[in-house]
Amino acid sequence: MHNYVARQPIFDKHNMVIGYELLYRSGTNNNYSTCNSDRATSELINNSLLVIGFNTLTLGKKAFINFTKNLLEQDLPTCYLRILR
Repeated sequence: MHNYVARQPIFDKHNMVIGYELLYRSGTNNNYSTCNSDRATSELINNSLLVIGFNTLTLGKKAFINFTKNLLEQDLPTCYLRILR
């Protein structure tokens, strides 16, 4: 099974990369092809933390992840922050 994550650099006013937006990808076509956004975000985080490695993806910089309203209401971001600490 393959795991895919895209990262979009985020630049400061001096064109220095300050972090990355991490994006779910379902395959090598570099697109998002699922209608379940909760599942996509959950898979993105699991792949980023457990499979690929968070520091490998971000090179030690900040990561930004989009969460659905449902996952925010379930306090999922806080759960993952506890894991990272």
